[in-house]
Amino acid sequence: MSQLPNPSTPLAFFPPEAAEQTAVFYYVSVGSLAIFVWDVLENLGDDYRLLTEYRITVTTCAYLSSRWSTLAYMLTNVVVYTAPIGNCRNIGLATGWLYPLSMALTSLLFLIRVYAIYNRNKAVSSVFFVLWLGVIAGSSTIPFSTRATEIGPTKYCFTDIKTVPPYLTASGVLTLAYDTCVYLAITWRLTRDARSSRSRPSSRVLALINFGNIPIFSRALLRDGQKYYLTTTTVHLLSTIIFNIDSLPLPYRFILGLPSQAVMNIMACRVYRSTRFGTFDQVMIAPTSRIASTRREAPSAVTIEFRKMKGNVDIELGRISKSPDC
Repeated sequence: MSQLPNPSTPLAFFPPEAAEQTAVFYYVSVGSLAIFVWDVLENLGDDYRLLTEYRITVTTCAYLSSRWSTLAYMLTNVVVYTAPIGNCRNIGLATGWLYPLSMALTSLLFLIRVYAIYNRNKAVSSVFFVLWLGVIAGSSTIPFSTRATEIGPTKYCFTDIKTVPPYLTASGVLTLAYDTCVYLAITWRLTRDARSSRSRPSSRVLALINFGNIPIFSRALLRDGQKYYLTTTTVHLLSTIIFNIDSLPLPYRFILGLPSQAVMNIMACRVYRSTRFGTFDQVMIAPTSRIASTRREAPSAVTIEFRKMKGNVDIELGRISKSPDC
């Protein structure tokens, strides 16, 4: 121990290359936590509004639980990595189960959304419930296969993994599959009517891009879904690819774990808040003889007139109800 250049520094007990790689991993983890804490603080006002001005529903509880369980998981991970807490194995095992809890609650937000959009169709609900259980099972491989231990004689901790089990990649793969199925199912449902009114395949594809003939509320849901899916899929796909590159050092293979968790929860909660607090256009149906159409329509078609709704709108996954003060 006296031969070490700085025996009070825990990374001094690693080889130089491993110490550098572990330090980079710690920096990324702390940076991810800082971004997530900033997002939580920025949206505390909206969370307060949810509790005081809106009905508290199952979805509200899922949103708040996912928010704080993700914060707890990221915070405890950074504390375990950077503070001399000791008793690393037991503490690491206890905090590791916050990961599947956070993933389950975040994914639950979109499971409820699918239930609502498909009006609780039994077949669709059963399929996506099984997919949601798959996300829980995949994320549970993390606490099962990773263990924390002390660094040398210090009380600092690190994740001790001699070999990476093949099933560990199930977390990223199953999450990718779940997000893809949710996005495709919601997109198909919301654009079904628009697609059925278009005869040419090219027009149907165009409807998915610019949301033509899609009501305002459905259009907003689709755009939020695209933002969530493209962002989280990019991060999860990159994380899964890096994790499966065996030639990379272990710290680098795990380096996108916390960032992908943060991005997924930030985007999922942003979509929920946008839906709950959003002000959408009210759709009014009027006969074509009274209102001039801006598009060429068949003689039997009706004209859609959009008028902005004033006041607060309480939107809960497809149900729109005006507040008393509207």
